Amino acid sequence: MKLNLLIIFILTVTILVAGCGMTETKVADAVVGEAARSQVSECYRDSNCKSAFLSCYRENCAAYRGKPTWSSCVQDCLNEVMVEDLCGNAVVDAEETCSSCPQDVACAAGQLCQVNQCVEVACQDSDDGRNIEEKGVTKGLEWGDDPQQVISEEDRCITEGVKAGMLAEFYCDQSDRGWERVRSESIDCVEGTSCVNGACVAAPPALGEAEEEEEACATDLSQYPCTFVEESNFDGVIVVGENSHAIDVLAMVDLAMGLDNYYGVDGLIDVARLDSEIADINAQNIISVGSSCVNAITAQLYGNPEDCTYGARPGQARIVLLKPEKQALIVEGYSAEDSRLAARVLNNLRRLEAKGIMGICRGDIANARNADCEWYDWIDCDTVLREDDKFVIGDVLWEYKGADSLTKTDPKVKFENEFLRETIDRRVNVDEEG
Repeated sequence: MKLNLLIIFILTVTILVAGCGMTETKVADAVVGEAARSQVSECYRDSNCKSAFLSCYRENCAAYRGKPTWSSCVQDCLNEVMVEDLCGNAVVDAEETCSSCPQDVACAAGQLCQVNQCVEVACQDSDDGRNIEEKGVTKGLEWGDDPQQVISEEDRCITEGVKAGMLAEFYCDQSDRGWERVRSESIDCVEGTSCVNGACVAAPPALGEAEEEEEACATDLSQYPCTFVEESNFDGVIVVGENSHAIDVLAMVDLAMGLDNYYGVDGLIDVARLDSEIADINAQNIISVGSSCVNAITAQLYGNPEDCTYGARPGQARIVLLKPEKQALIVEGYSAEDSRLAARVLNNLRRLEAKGIMGICRGDIANARNADCEWYDWIDCDTVLREDDKFVIGDVLWEYKGADSLTKTDPKVKFENEFLRETIDRRVNVDEEG
């Protein structure tokens, strides 16, 4: 009886071994596909076939609730053994990903492999390219022949080595592979400017060098923020109305960040105030954010006008430089959004070629550096006015509407208050010399 069972077992193994070549193609197709046949064919030959089957049978028979079939048993073994061997055959085989087999699963241009998937990576630059006048942050694929990671770089001033004092400018640039990546360049700032907080800026004149420089600080927006700075620290307070809109508060934040990032001003801790906390507008330098409608300090600086918008038009942002006993700057607009535009314009005065003591602007908050602004200066005794010329007296913008030239003596001169839309006539005494 035992001999018969042994003979039957030997015959079974012999039949299975003889059938290896017959099932090779079927099992290979099911397991690894057309491209892998040559790599797995050795598994089906004589000694390998017998060894693989017997090993598989011993390890896995319990899972099949009985004697496993040749195909299922060898297929399981091959699934475990051959997957790694197939990587690198230039064919995307089953279960291969850009992470497990980057040789076969390559990501397209502008993509990066992240957690088994190819994802798009767009390069972004907050200051719109190679812009040395503004500090920006650039995020995207690193520069190189085979970028493997997303980086985020902030424009900065180089402080060490042979390039100390130069600007490290980061921007998106087209690579030779056809997509944008983060590129860097070391740039010498042009004459008259220096690298400050990641941008090339013109340094404001030192306070107290001469009376004319002090006067320019107080009467020319192009010199901002010189009168609010003492030995590189902010000298004053930034005021917002107690009942202001949340956007007015954001405008105050934008303004403070601009003083730090764009103008290199220190000492901005504990400078924010509510209008209810200011007892005397002449006791300190003030930057007042928001219109008279929401900020009592703006109203006081304007002389408490009956119309709290003080003649502002929808979509209009205003920056007004005043000098009571201390320095004052009003940053406001018709709405809270307009006030925020004014704050962001204040961070781009050099780019916008600001001048004079008043700016009236329109534009988009997200693109304040390209706002449409008109700048106005005060009138003095030497000013020659032509019809439709505009000028500032105090905190009011006036337009010269011409004179009554038909009257040889005491002609009438007409002006229009641009804020209140009021026209006034004034007689001018003419002496013998004209």
